[in-house]
Amino acid sequence: MCLLIVHQSPAVTQPSVRVRVVNGTVSGCYMSAVNHPATSPTPRALIRLALVLWSLAALAAVWEGMAMQAPDSPFHVGVLAGPIGQLRGYTFAVGTGMLGAAWLWPWLYPQGKGRFSLAALILGALLSTAALAYAALHGMIGAQLIDPRPDARAIAVARGAGHVLLMSALFSAALQAFRR
Repeated sequence: MCLLIVHQSPAVTQPSVRVRVVNGTVSGCYMSAVNHPATSPTPRALIRLALVLWSLAALAAVWEGMAMQAPDSPFHVGVLAGPIGQLRGYTFAVGTGMLGAAWLWPWLYPQGKGRFSLAALILGALLSTAALAYAALHGMIGAQLIDPRPDARAIAVARGAGHVLLMSALFSAALQAFRR
């Protein structure tokens, strides 16, 4: 019987079997291998993106609290709280989704594969978040296609494009999961 030892060091890349011989008899053996998905750059990038999005959600929560203060309060900021709350909720949810994607990535894609999905995840999250942040700064929901403000349609299109990128990455991951 052998004991499998999993190293977290990226320096060891090949499995090796080690046998200890004492006085001519084999007293034990074990196999060591690298099987640590966090050493791959893809999950690390998704984890970093999740932390950035969660930090933005925390900042948006503080900003939302200040926007909900009474107008005569010294802590009041003159923007609508609804779009800020939308930014807060979205960035927290997408950050949690990125953490889940980082956890599942090694099981869905072999090493070095899934670059399209990675690019779609990152670009979609950043594009949607940027559109929501701009909308929150200007007191817009970011969903109106017909609005007298000239930048409202661009915000809605950017937000929609970000959602399409995120959905394409999700669809690609689902296909990958059912293929394996």
